[in-house]
Amino acid sequence: MSKDLGRRLEELRIQNKLDRDDLAKKLSVKKHDVRHWEDGRESPDGEQLIKLSQIYKMPIDEILLNFDTENNFQNSAYAAPAGAAVKSKVYIVADGNPPLKPTYNWYMFPYPVIAVAAYLIIGFFFNRWHPTWLLFLTIPIYYMLVVMHGAKSFRAKANVFPYPIICVLFYLAAGFDYGWWHPMWILFLTIPVYYTIVNGIKTR
Repeated sequence: MSKDLGRRLEELRIQNKLDRDDLAKKLSVKKHDVRHWEDGRESPDGEQLIKLSQIYKMPIDEILLNFDTENNFQNSAYAAPAGAAVKSKVYIVADGNPPLKPTYNWYMFPYPVIAVAAYLIIGFFFNRWHPTWLLFLTIPIYYMLVVMHGAKSFRAKANVFPYPIICVLFYLAAGFDYGWWHPMWILFLTIPVYYTIVNGIKTR
């Protein structure tokens, strides 16, 4: 995980008047896990990022992309252009270079509304309530992919990648549509293998 992001996590914890023990208890993790995140040695997984977002009351992408809506790039020598609407835009700073232009904040895109609308339209007009309900599983997939896009290191991206949810989606689709409950259950055995491989890869 990026050391800049580690400092960002430490600053957020201090700003919220939490010590490492307090935060570890709220996240149901060990104190050394929090220390490793802040040292840049490890990164929180998707579930832990969601909890951090709830504790700090801020979108996950603000945490991962390391920008500060109040101070315009805390930890950076560059600030957003004067008058820029930083609360609706994400300015990315990479390798110490100034941002070229703001990018759209995809976390605010109303994907859940679109998924629900698609489900109702297909259900009412085509009577395909099943398997269209599987669309709802794509909602957490969407947000985790948005978070993954903002992560800086390969390990952070891989840890946030919604591999378990995708396994569930494929398992249900294959089971309901083709009756392949067996042997598709084997997909679930690949989940711990995936995370073992991802977290076994050494990163800077």
